[in-house]
Amino acid sequence: MDVAGRTVWASQFTDKQSISLSKHLLETWRNLGIPEVSQMDNEMAATGGGRYPYSISQVIRLHLLLGIHVVFIPQGEPGRDATVESFNDLWQERVLRRHTCLSLTRLRKVNEQFLRYYPYKKPHRGLRSLFITT
Repeated sequence: MDVAGRTVWASQFTDKQSISLSKHLLETWRNLGIPEVSQMDNEMAATGGGRYPYSISQVIRLHLLLGIHVVFIPQGEPGRDATVESFNDLWQERVLRRHTCLSLTRLRKVNEQFLRYYPYKKPHRGLRSLFITT
């Protein structure tokens, strides 16, 4: 999510490996542009934890290659990513709970529909206050 512009991208994979996260980031940046700073959760696919806890993950290497400053959210502080968590909740409500997706292909198709809906048709709280008259 581009927090400033409220633009989003979501992609789906069958696993949570570093290579899949790297593919997601490349897709995202191809569609939204390359950021100066990338903030993300501290799960093992991103940080390089697990088998080699002090290694530099593929995700960190990708950020370094493209000159992107990467920031990891501290463990146990999900509030630091509230905007993204709010988007994830809405995505799950509108995609996973409303549609039966028996295949990854179907899930990706429903996701594409949601990504067309989100920036243009979903009312954003920040804009609502502009139109409320007292």
